[in-house]
Amino acid sequence: MARRSIVIDTDTASDDAIALVLAVREPSVDVRAVTVVAGNVSLDLAVRNAIVTLDLAGGADIPLHAGRDRPLTRPLDTAQFVHGQDGMGGAPLPEPSRAATSTDAVGVLLDIAANEPGQHDLVTLGPLTNIAAALERDPELLTKFGHTYLMAGSPDGVGNVDALGEYNVWADPEAATVVFAAPGAKTMIGWNISRTFAVMTDAEQVALAAVGRSASSRSTSTATSSSTASIPASPASTSPTRSRWRLRSTTRSSPSRPTNGSSSASTVPPAAAPFPTVATAVLIRTFVCSGRSTKPPSSSASSPPAPLELAPDIHR
Repeated sequence: MARRSIVIDTDTASDDAIALVLAVREPSVDVRAVTVVAGNVSLDLAVRNAIVTLDLAGGADIPLHAGRDRPLTRPLDTAQFVHGQDGMGGAPLPEPSRAATSTDAVGVLLDIAANEPGQHDLVTLGPLTNIAAALERDPELLTKFGHTYLMAGSPDGVGNVDALGEYNVWADPEAATVVFAAPGAKTMIGWNISRTFAVMTDAEQVALAAVGRSASSRSTSTATSSSTASIPASPASTSPTRSRWRLRSTTRSSPSRPTNGSSSASTVPPAAAPFPTVATAVLIRTFVCSGRSTKPPSSSASSPPAPLELAPDIHR
């Protein structure tokens, strides 16, 4: 199988960490560069999480570039209520081995597209701020990538951050508008894919929780819980102020965008908690299995906007 090359733009928290691991460990894929944007967590935490993930996955030599620290025109509203304050659920992770290669992710995207046209596909895992900022400087940017895969949107109209909104678009809708309208082949992997095919039942959650621990060790752990570190409960069991990972739309008022980064929206806990990390696993799987070959783009002076292709229903 011919090797393929990708550039990943990420707001690394626990879900994107899974995608980075899958991409780095996939034998048929080379990761040309990772660019980081604020979203799930602040930019500094996203950079840290991405570097630690690359370190652990064997990608310590992959260039990583920090990008925009806020949406184009509005304050950053993170998803730490889902991923924890550090974006990784408080997991005891090692310190990062290095700092970001640069703080000019937008410039790096432009340089790769201009100097290596058609050699890489672009995979976006977070808000589209970096991509939109690059498009402002080069409107033909996406035509210089073989294909663009977007973890974004909810084409069936069911959201995960409110009744209609999918987080990556909701967090920076102005950027999403720019990217969706730009010329270049795109595939959108929406929240509907995760909600439909990446849902863990109660029984599956129990089975996952038991991995690596025998019944006796679980009993011992319970008896000595006062002297051990606690594992944060899932959003469904703790009924947080707002639940991003929603299985269905419910009748409630849409939350107004808070100015202080908090939210007062009510929550209706889902019957079965979705497993959000699978969203990015599905995205990488779509990319790897798509069979698209990257090739130099045509030399036409101006390319019309390409239709936005939706990912097919991919079963587990």
